Amino acid sequence: MRHLRGARRLITYCSIVLALVLGGTTLTACDVGGSSMASNPRERIAFVYSTRANQPALDVWKPSPLDGEILDAVGTNGVVTFHSTDGEPTTVGQLSLKVRTSNPQVTKQDRVALAKSIREHLASSVAESPEADVLAGIADAADEVRGSDHPTIIVIDNGLPTVGSASFPQTGLLSTDADVAASVSAMASARMLPDLTGVTLRWYGMGETASLQGRLDEAAQSRLEGIWQTVVESAGGTLDIVPRGMATTNAPADLPDVTPVDPSPTSLGGLTVSLPESVLPFVADAATFLDPAAAQTTVASVAGQIAASRLTRTVVTGCTAMAGTPEGRQTLSTDRAQAVADLLVANGVPAASVTVQGKGAQCPGRVNDVDETGTLIEAAARANRVVIIEAS
Repeated sequence: MRHLRGARRLITYCSIVLALVLGGTTLTACDVGGSSMASNPRERIAFVYSTRANQPALDVWKPSPLDGEILDAVGTNGVVTFHSTDGEPTTVGQLSLKVRTSNPQVTKQDRVALAKSIREHLASSVAESPEADVLAGIADAADEVRGSDHPTIIVIDNGLPTVGSASFPQTGLLSTDADVAASVSAMASARMLPDLTGVTLRWYGMGETASLQGRLDEAAQSRLEGIWQTVVESAGGTLDIVPRGMATTNAPADLPDVTPVDPSPTSLGGLTVSLPESVLPFVADAATFLDPAAAQTTVASVAGQIAASRLTRTVVTGCTAMAGTPEGRQTLSTDRAQAVADLLVANGVPAASVTVQGKGAQCPGRVNDVDETGTLIEAAARANRVVIIEAS
């Protein structure tokens, strides 16, 4: 009983100390055993990474420039989160970086253990869904770090998204004839970019490829870096691209497929905006907007960009997943493209300048959305349900 009362007194004392910490930031804490702890939940860092197809796999156990990031993270005594970059990004882990401060040796032991734990979390982040949605992974990470004292995101990825609002196959952003500034500006106006206000991104592995993804030449690498610089700055953040030099290893052979990105010129030019199902959802198997008010806001912003860019020709293309019959897919994709075209015209785009086409499941940049048995892969199917607006 005496020990229990003593423990209660210690807990009460620690509670008082915590209550007095300015702004709720816990710089020191106590446990029942009497050891003091260093913890600062106001410091938050996020890692964005998945072992996935078409890029080298990170070898977290070999020395690399990433070592400094891990040590810096541990030194904050804050919170670190881990986010995937596959076709359906998720938060795959969270770790509190508090350490005991009873003596230097114990503190060192805790920090070594935490650094190992960060490496283990990164090593265990393996893609579960086909394709890559890098921007969505960054958006998830931004939600975790936004508002902290020094919001930081560490991205480890080649930066070649194949689905989502920044899908390179669907938007043609990496091609030599893309107007990156206009397209990213339209994405920002349509609220398709994450809020990165005050957030610092440090990016490792940009442009590094493997397997079916061909190597980027110098010009394509430069365009890739420029695209992400524009995206991050347009979203309010700061981007630091770290030169190549990551420690890598061979990726597992059974990873979900990722469509290779072709950096050569495409038919897409001028302003191109891809509106996937996640941004512009329709009622299932219909050309009716699931949220008409949100659809109006999204399409109106694109119409404004078309007007501001003084572009005179607009093509609206509807695309579907592989579900249903070819005729049904053709009709549905055309009707959905028409619904978007009608909103563009209602928001000031001249009707005579707008062309509508439905391509069903035959759109350029589509990803495979059926498995060997012909069963629909829902994550990939969602990526193929998209309306593309091209203005030139």
